[in-house]
Amino acid sequence: MPLFNIFTETPPGVTLSREVYVSGDDYVELSDTEVQQLVNLIRENNGATDVDELELEKRFPEIYEKLDDVCRDIAHRAAYYEMVIDGYENGWYDVDMEDAISKCEEKYGFKCVFDLDKIIEDYYDGEADDINSIEDIDEDTLYDVKMEAFEDWIGKYRKTLKDEEEEASFLEDVFELEPEVDNVDYEVVIPADIIKMSKEH
Repeated sequence: MPLFNIFTETPPGVTLSREVYVSGDDYVELSDTEVQQLVNLIRENNGATDVDELELEKRFPEIYEKLDDVCRDIAHRAAYYEMVIDGYENGWYDVDMEDAISKCEEKYGFKCVFDLDKIIEDYYDGEADDINSIEDIDEDTLYDVKMEAFEDWIGKYRKTLKDEEEEASFLEDVFELEPEVDNVDYEVVIPADIIKMSKEH
């Protein structure tokens, strides 16, 4: 059976902070008969493609269920990615930063190199006659320096990731974020390729 790409968007307000549409796509498997039924249904309704207007759930419940399952999964996944990213950016979760730093050092290549002159400039107003090496810096200051370097590195690393899925997977892994996604609004849509087929003669 052929696979058809489905692209859909979740409406604004899925999470607490972003007023944006979150999009995603996946594939649905339909039989040749089901494809033809959709094509015929669209043609019989003067090119209408809205599933409610077509009464798709009533007319062809099995097709509707397949589309509904895929669209729901897309929306749920997109909302999950969004909540992971929002959760990190807004500090919604308790995070063990030392564990996160260790994981990035071991798995993602983060490395903090202490610059003695810069530390003296930033934390001691450029005056520290009794400090001659990193060993002379107190642990709290070194921790602050490392945290600042880590946060800067996180921001740069995120920009190298190609999409929200990669970004969410990275943040989820590093900071152990696992938000719960409950009900998500979504729209059941017909694959664009099938709509295109319905316009062909």
